[in-house]
Amino acid sequence: MARYDDGGIGFGQEQFAKARAYNEKQAKKQEKFSKRLQLANIAVTGVTSLINQKADALETSRATQRAHYLTQLENAKGWQTMVQGYEKDGLTREQMLYREKQNQLTNYVQNEFGADFDISGYSDAINRIAKEYSDDKVNLASFNKAVDAQLAIPNLSQEDMITRIQQEGAAPRSIASFLGNSMMKVAKSHDKETMSAADKEAKNRMIGGLLGEQFKASKTALEEYAAKGNPIGNIVEFMKSDKGKAIKVFKGAEQRIVKRKEVDKFGNLLEVEYIGNFGTKRDGSPVQIGELIAASQSKSAAPTIRYTENEIATAADQIDRYVRTSGNVDLENSYEEYMDDKNGRGLAHNVMTASNNLQKQFDIPQSKAMGLAAKFMLQQDGEILDTRISLYDYDKLEGAVDTEKVNSYIESIKGTKSEKAEQEIGNMYGDIVKGIQRSDLSEDEKIGELNALNQIVSPYIAIVGPESRVKTPEDMDKEVEEMTSKYSINQELINTLQAMKPKRGAVTQNAPGREDPIDMITDQMLYDSGYLTKEKDAPLFKIRARRKFLTDFYNDLGL
Repeated sequence: MARYDDGGIGFGQEQFAKARAYNEKQAKKQEKFSKRLQLANIAVTGVTSLINQKADALETSRATQRAHYLTQLENAKGWQTMVQGYEKDGLTREQMLYREKQNQLTNYVQNEFGADFDISGYSDAINRIAKEYSDDKVNLASFNKAVDAQLAIPNLSQEDMITRIQQEGAAPRSIASFLGNSMMKVAKSHDKETMSAADKEAKNRMIGGLLGEQFKASKTALEEYAAKGNPIGNIVEFMKSDKGKAIKVFKGAEQRIVKRKEVDKFGNLLEVEYIGNFGTKRDGSPVQIGELIAASQSKSAAPTIRYTENEIATAADQIDRYVRTSGNVDLENSYEEYMDDKNGRGLAHNVMTASNNLQKQFDIPQSKAMGLAAKFMLQQDGEILDTRISLYDYDKLEGAVDTEKVNSYIESIKGTKSEKAEQEIGNMYGDIVKGIQRSDLSEDEKIGELNALNQIVSPYIAIVGPESRVKTPEDMDKEVEEMTSKYSINQELINTLQAMKPKRGAVTQNAPGREDPIDMITDQMLYDSGYLTKEKDAPLFKIRARRKFLTDFYNDLGL
């Protein structure tokens, strides 16, 4: 007879037996009570006593079976909730098992060392143990069998369930009973010294697994970061990915890992680990080169600031009115994506935070602050957002950027976004350079403007690339080649889309009945350029991918 492999399953069966014994005990008590009633009833209606006894016996049997059935249904709910949650995140069964084992061992280690002890420095050791368990084919097969059994339970009748239990034994009561107590033994076998040694060994193995010249700079950064007690598992996995391998390495620069507090689209606080290239200024201080790349992030369940339900509802109404009357198709599209994701609450939360910052800094009315804040949040792309608004951000929202105020912009950025001032100053610099290049100034005037701008910003950022000067024909040819490669389209289509660029926004309709740039973006282009995948290509994803494709395309062209 087939049985579930015992990874703590015996414990679950023992608990199930106890539950069955308890139910039978209660049934017997009920039966005794019924018999007392029957004895009294015999004196009045002795003719019906035999019938009542048989009916009571049958009811008792059904009650016990019913109790077993309901218990199994209740157990199955926990498993279904777990599986559905992981499937929503796109996890495989092996990854589910890893995550559950990881959580179990983390809890055991925390209990062993005390609730107030920070065990984050042992994360890599914990993750390695959990990974070895989930990679084991026997463990995975047993887990799959248990999951399949629990997912089947809601579709079984009471009779079918009894038959299944008789054939295969009772399914594990819970994920904890399936996993058993093996991780508790692991936790108890370690003290702080041995756990530190195990964590160091896990880190060394991960860093040693990064083979090749392209990882040379990354390994040095990881070694320094790990030496400070930081977990590196997620960053190592990122470095192995295509995106991680694509990080540029500059001659004479070194890679560093930077940890920052950020906010996501749902108003949650994030702790994000970035990888970036850094050079050295003449005074010996570091200077960031290029953009930081987010390698890993952890999310807190609590929002950064809490607002009341009335405040959220009022803000949501203000945002809706602002967007509907803005006439800005790009804002409307971004707003619709929030609504499609049922994340109006997260948007309202972040807009209120940004609005409060605006009012404090620039002393403007609440209604104007809400409109500008909504525009600021809806213009941001990706999962990591910013609710802090500098003077440069403010003037940009108002369409009043002034190159005479560059020094003021820099000071404002340093004051409002000190931990990422270099990146923000770099973004501002890029915007202003594009503005100069697209202006009606003569070539000599453009060079003069660029030279003055470079002199102001050079103490804060590394000026690299053709953006530091007026573009030559060679630069333009190189840009076309890069665009052709990135978007998997030919130069003819690039020229066509460039000529068809709407006056406002990236995806605004030019005119009714006329072909719109978004209509020229095919599904194959989106697949080839990575904006669509076979796993995520439903109609809603295609709409968003086309919008994102065009927005990025025109931004790269500086239009």
